[in-house]
Amino acid sequence: MQINSQFVLREEGDEGFLFDVERGRILILNETGIFAWKLCQQGYAEKEIVDRVAEEFEVSSAADAGKDVRIFFERLKMYNCFSA
Repeated sequence: MQINSQFVLREEGDEGFLFDVERGRILILNETGIFAWKLCQQGYAEKEIVDRVAEEFEVSSAADAGKDVRIFFERLKMYNCFSA
């Protein structure tokens, strides 16, 4: 997934703020969201992100991690966080 360049991440403690510089919107991310976003920035594929999230946050099943990551990405897509 290619991140849309109009979004800038700023971290404050365990929270992250995604600034949409073109539309003036702010999205709030939790620690897991920040982790997944950074993996996207590094060019990881969705499957790799799911595996890394499951490992990093000790999720009991990869299926649960996959579901959560897919929901997260769907929400980001609603805000056009990814380039086509």
